[in-house]
Amino acid sequence: MVTLCVHFFNIDPDWLRYGEYTMKETSSPLYFLLSDETIHFEIVNDGETVEIERTNQSTLLKTNVEKSGYKETMGGSVIRYDIYNIQNQSMVPLENFYLHESLPADAAYITRLFTGTFNQNLNYTIYYKTNKTGTFRVLKDNLFADHVYEIDCTKGLMAGEYITDIKFDFGTVDVGFREVERPFLYCKTYDNLPNGYQFTNRAEVGGTYEMQKVTAEDTFTTKIYAPTVDRGKLPKTGY
Repeated sequence: MVTLCVHFFNIDPDWLRYGEYTMKETSSPLYFLLSDETIHFEIVNDGETVEIERTNQSTLLKTNVEKSGYKETMGGSVIRYDIYNIQNQSMVPLENFYLHESLPADAAYITRLFTGTFNQNLNYTIYYKTNKTGTFRVLKDNLFADHVYEIDCTKGLMAGEYITDIKFDFGTVDVGFREVERPFLYCKTYDNLPNGYQFTNRAEVGGTYEMQKVTAEDTFTTKIYAPTVDRGKLPKTGY
């Protein structure tokens, strides 16, 4: 019988008779890296127990994103938000890697998007969601990671429909994935927002490794400034 301690598996002694064998790990415990080592061992006598101990390296799963924008603006204004430090900081590639930017539908909507560029050779798709739909639809697909695309986010929509969510779908990204030129977008706030009103938009990145999901989020809050007009003292009229 062969016993692989720490993170390996047990082999039923009825499987193996005396002789030389090789073995390789085909799956690893959650949060541990799969070993690529080929292990050689020998059973001299039938029923003999051979102990082999190996330690899997732990897997760091981590992503990152940050954003910045206008801290204060007026209703009806066009403002810019930048998204940066978009990273796969894990020790392994991540599948289903995405960047999701979301605005509150009652405060602002996205008018224009500049995609930025990224440091790995891949194609990706951008999806969108509006204030009138609950599901994502394709905005642009087959985009190249080393190209900057300017996308008008106001075309092809119904009257009163606005884009509130943008999602980049990168597929599988390797270790060290990040942006080279940061993505940014322009948004327009609604005209009737009251003085002091605050709204928060969110950027989230995430991916999966062996069914384990890892995400990171950053938020930015903008306050509405609506100045009041002092008309002064009205003159007296009449007799």
